[in-house]
Amino acid sequence: MSTTVDLSEVEAAIDQESADWLEEANSALYNAVAAGVRRGATPAQIRRFVMHRCGREALALRCEQAARHLVRSAGQ
Repeated sequence: MSTTVDLSEVEAAIDQESADWLEEANSALYNAVAAGVRRGATPAQIRRFVMHRCGREALALRCEQAARHLVRSAGQ
């Protein structure tokens, strides 16, 4: 029998780190992700859009994580 361990704090910390990184590295893209989240885009939709537009998997993942952080922050 396997036990599931709650690692939600780890996920939240990773998402926050990505949001901080994106805001510092590319504030225009961070602001665009935030605008998408405000309009109701899901983090997965943002990742797919970035992948489709530029094909940069690492950047798409950072954007998804940043979006997840923004969604989580808005819910608090």
